[in-house]
Amino acid sequence: MRIEQLEYLIEVAETGSINLAAEKKYISQQSLSEAIQKLEKEFGINLIERSYKGVYLTETGKLFVEKAKVIINNVDELKKEFQSNKAIEASQLKGNLSIIISPHINNEILQNTLAIFNKEHPKVNIIIEESDYLNIISAVAANKADIGILLATARILSGDDQSSIDFNNDVIFEKLYSDKVVMCVGKTSPLANRKSISFKEALKYPIIVYQPDEASDNSWYINRLQTHGKIERFIVTASSDIYRETIVKGLAMGYSTTMYLKGNPSFKEEIKTITISDNVIMSCGWVRPKNRDLSEAAKEFIRVWHRFERHTSK
Repeated sequence: MRIEQLEYLIEVAETGSINLAAEKKYISQQSLSEAIQKLEKEFGINLIERSYKGVYLTETGKLFVEKAKVIINNVDELKKEFQSNKAIEASQLKGNLSIIISPHINNEILQNTLAIFNKEHPKVNIIIEESDYLNIISAVAANKADIGILLATARILSGDDQSSIDFNNDVIFEKLYSDKVVMCVGKTSPLANRKSISFKEALKYPIIVYQPDEASDNSWYINRLQTHGKIERFIVTASSDIYRETIVKGLAMGYSTTMYLKGNPSFKEEIKTITISDNVIMSCGWVRPKNRDLSEAAKEFIRVWHRFERHTSK
């Protein structure tokens, strides 16, 4: 018997679902089911039953879960009292952690999560790559990245957009927060004093798009603008420095998100933001494999992110 098996069983009891329990524990459904089956075999008892309504505990399972909760609570108390020195935990996590992220995510949370994670787990090497949402999905699905942090419009995630994401049952998207898209212009731009602008009106002005992969016109932003008419003048760059400098110097306008700007105050101070009257909302969240367990390093990174996020929201 392992502590993880008890945690999995408790999660199944609380959610009434193998699928939801697996998602919350960042493992595949198959791994979670096998863990509970081994527990049943070890004790020679039936703990859960399945029905068309979901999963429920047997009478024996209910008693078992109550005892399991006591054990988990005792383990948690032991950790709190005797594991204040993180050196033991840190020495146990080694290897590489590959993360692929969208542009314009909340840089403040990311940087602070990295700082905490590196301090607690100095033997883990972190590789971070920036890409668009389609490549994030494919990279995680193909095991080229451990986890992704994806930022996409609600229309794309819901399937109501021509650039909609097809998850193909290979990955899971877990929403973290919603964010609002705003236009960004330089202080010398003729639009600097504008309070709001529509996508249709934006077509009249030079536009710059930051696209970290191939410089092409398949950005959701360009696609969205083209539904309102033809874009006369635009620049696509894979350089974040060029993107920012072009906006700051008033040569073109671009877009960003309120959370990104909050985490990048120096950039925010150099520009003016304009509300988009079309009211574009984006969702940021984890992308992780559906049928593959996360590495311990990936699980810990997610836990640290949530820990810092809860701290900043208080």
